[in-house]
Amino acid sequence: MKLNARSTFRVILLVSAFVLVVSVTVLFQSPISAQVSRQIIPRIETIRGNQPNVPPSYRLVISRPQDIVFVSCPSNYAPKLGYLRNVEAIQCERF
Repeated sequence: MKLNARSTFRVILLVSAFVLVVSVTVLFQSPISAQVSRQIIPRIETIRGNQPNVPPSYRLVISRPQDIVFVSCPSNYAPKLGYLRNVEAIQCERF
């Protein structure tokens, strides 16, 4: 059986369409690296008091225990991990 130009073009077109459909299906079905390992960054929340002259406090929210947090305190102060109102807190205390 001899293929003419028209039937050869149909075969190439069908194969190309099949490859395109399979490629798009695989692309949308396979997990993307951003979906697999979503990066969750720590966030800082502002806690405002009810009194007008009290400055706001800040809370660092860490959702993963393996995250590393660096604390910078002013000179003559050192970070201390403790509890403040039943919440684990890091405070800068004078040494």
